[in-house]
Amino acid sequence: MSNTIKFTISIDGIKKIIDSLGDIAFKFDNITRGIQNFSDSIQSAIQPGIALNSSLADLSAVAGVTGDGLKEIEGYARQTAKAFGLDAAQAVESYKLILSQLSPEIAKNPAAMNEMGNAIATLSKTMGGDSTAAAEVLTTAMNQYGVSLADPMEASRKMAEMMNVMAATLAEVIGQAVGGVNKALAGSPAEPHSVSADGVKITNL
Repeated sequence: MSNTIKFTISIDGIKKIIDSLGDIAFKFDNITRGIQNFSDSIQSAIQPGIALNSSLADLSAVAGVTGDGLKEIEGYARQTAKAFGLDAAQAVESYKLILSQLSPEIAKNPAAMNEMGNAIATLSKTMGGDSTAAAEVLTTAMNQYGVSLADPMEASRKMAEMMNVMAATLAEVIGQAVGGVNKALAGSPAEPHSVSADGVKITNL
């Protein structure tokens, strides 16, 4: 009888130990998950800042801008990000393209560079949010038309004018394409259309 009682107590004791270990493991798992979630939240919070600092460092290396000048550029990048729903790092990447495609000297006039960045951000909205493509299109047009960069602010106004023409042309071409599709679906052949913008003729066949 005594041996049976001792055996029963031993089994109960083992069960309690196992249960307690299970509770500890469960609590430990919850703690681990909590730490991981906290870590992920911290990473998500600091990642945009890391990307922005990296982009600013690259821009500084390209244009030689430091100190207050770089702070001013960062401020403009944050304003553009807020206005267009971008990351500030994306705005700085647009600035970098402006400097590399046009002239690093533009960085000495942050206000003008900001206006060019806004033109790029605006055009990108008609290009599926592709700011890199928008920057390439606008800077290429600036170079092809030989826009003077002697006055960066005036050059930024020229870029804005080009952006308005391009955005309007893209919108019209897209509208005509949609109309052509609708006619095709309705069984009526689409008629060819042409759009002219500053001597540039685009034909929709």
